[in-house]
Amino acid sequence: MATGHREAVAALLELIPALYVKGMSQRDIEAALVETLGVAGTGRSVITDICQELRPRFRQWQQRDLSALDVVYLFLDGVYLKLRPEDRRAVAVLCAYGITADGRKVLLHLEIGDKESTACWEGFLEDLKQRGLADPLLVVIDGNAGCRRAVRRKFSGSLVQRCQVHKMRNIMCKLPSVARPTLKRLIQKAFTAATYAEGLAQARAIIGQYQEAFPAAMTCLAQDLEECLTALKLPLAHRVQTRTTNLLERLFGEGKRRSKVIPRFHSESSGLTLLYAVLIDVSEGWRGVRMNDILRVRLGQMRTDPTSNWSDPDIQLLAA
Repeated sequence: MATGHREAVAALLELIPALYVKGMSQRDIEAALVETLGVAGTGRSVITDICQELRPRFRQWQQRDLSALDVVYLFLDGVYLKLRPEDRRAVAVLCAYGITADGRKVLLHLEIGDKESTACWEGFLEDLKQRGLADPLLVVIDGNAGCRRAVRRKFSGSLVQRCQVHKMRNIMCKLPSVARPTLKRLIQKAFTAATYAEGLAQARAIIGQYQEAFPAAMTCLAQDLEECLTALKLPLAHRVQTRTTNLLERLFGEGKRRSKVIPRFHSESSGLTLLYAVLIDVSEGWRGVRMNDILRVRLGQMRTDPTSNWSDPDIQLLAA
């Protein structure tokens, strides 16, 4: 084999982990090697080999120092996956990302939680704190009770935003189909009001008007209502980005899609390592949020006094 051809083969073989991360199956990779370079036999152990290559990088990432990251907004969510050959049920994989004071979105941590219990979430958050993560201004959660309790204990000074998409789903499933379009429009208007006070007043008016007709749905809306509207205390430029955990859900969706090429993970460690590689790859394409000196100063003031909110119309205009 010519030297140039051998070098090309070696270079392509080094790409195999990246091809897996991009979602190519072992069969697809082997076919491409045969068709393009006449190289066959990546071997049945290729997934194990890839994971062994990625694992030290993943461990280092899980243990890295976070103290240099000034995280203003912290997002938490979990996804259930079968990561072990013996798994009869999926286990929870807990994930966190943040938006920093310079506007970057950063994937922070990924870990097995077994289930989304308070204890699992507390351990997850404590790990972030031990690695230097300071209390964020705002924590965005999907409404899981264990996660909420853990956030209350570990980040007691932070504001909390309940994911509006999850809340809306919960409300809609308690309504007859004929009532859903009208109530969804009214609730969405409250969720996106100009100010926190206006959103709270609108939501309470909806509850008062429809409590008798749809008590279960209105009880759901009233539960943790204030936390569903916390994003309205923030700058206009950041509200869309902070009112849901949708970015994490899309991230998990992409992770699941790419992982389908592997019919069975060899171990919990292999599954989590490949998921990490996929999520890191996807997160590198995230777009940041707008930040400027006015926004940073005001957010700093809110961190000092989380009971305040972004209510000055002149500042809003400058920062919009």
